[in-house]
Amino acid sequence: MSLDIKMTDDEELYQTERWSSEDLHYDLPISVHGKYVLVLKFSEVYFNSPGEKVFNVKIGKETVISEIDIYAKVGKARAYDEFIEFEFKDNRIYLKVKITK
Repeated sequence: MSLDIKMTDDEELYQTERWSSEDLHYDLPISVHGKYVLVLKFSEVYFNSPGEKVFNVKIGKETVISEIDIYAKVGKARAYDEFIEFEFKDNRIYLKVKITK
């Protein structure tokens, strides 16, 4: 089944999902020092009301988005992006985020 995803020109990207009953982890290899923007692309394609899926996003040990609920923000089958600015220098990640809730 494919949903008609609103608020995007790239519906296929937002129709795919990755889920787990445990934490999900991604490793992003960064070797070039500089400023970056991590773009997280979300769409609720399963749940039908607010509060059914609420989660945090961390970079390393730092929570950069707290208790995000995509359905509560935009509803079902709508694209929602979060942008996280950071800098990689001296082999460390320096976050430039306003923690949202």
